[in-house]
Amino acid sequence: MSEAGVVTRRACLVRYGRLGWVALFTSEDGVEFRRGDQVVVQTERGEELGELLSSVASRLVDDVSPAGQVLRLASVEDRAGVPVELDDLIEAIRQRDSALEPVDVEMLVDGRTVVVYCLGEVGEESERIAVGLSRDTGRDVRLSPMFDPESGGCGGGGCGEGGCGSNH
Repeated sequence: MSEAGVVTRRACLVRYGRLGWVALFTSEDGVEFRRGDQVVVQTERGEELGELLSSVASRLVDDVSPAGQVLRLASVEDRAGVPVELDDLIEAIRQRDSALEPVDVEMLVDGRTVVVYCLGEVGEESERIAVGLSRDTGRDVRLSPMFDPESGGCGGGGCGEGGCGSNH
């Protein structure tokens, strides 16, 4: 906290997600993190694990919108890893629609949300598959493209298409 009880924020770069995205996150002043610290970040998908890469001077990021906030250092429980049964989701998706070509899976810190990355096109039909798998597994299964969508697609605010992982 700064003077008069006003909370100030600072910026840092964090590598997060199974695919190793790097984005700008904010954190409260007074919370000390060091390069390499495992942290929990809040993104549009939920709470995720990340690795702090660097603090960033606010003057360098004035025009950059943060991807979320660094919440805390990651605990042992936060870093527990992906349960083995989640690998079974890849095979279940292949059996339901081999064109999705699922290649990787990650669980978010909440222990319920599961993101499956696919090489194939993620769209309306894949949303039905995700809903069915969510019902069958008791988890929130989300299918996401392995690579960023083409410009004009889901980037930024979401495309409005089911299954894109943007929650829009």
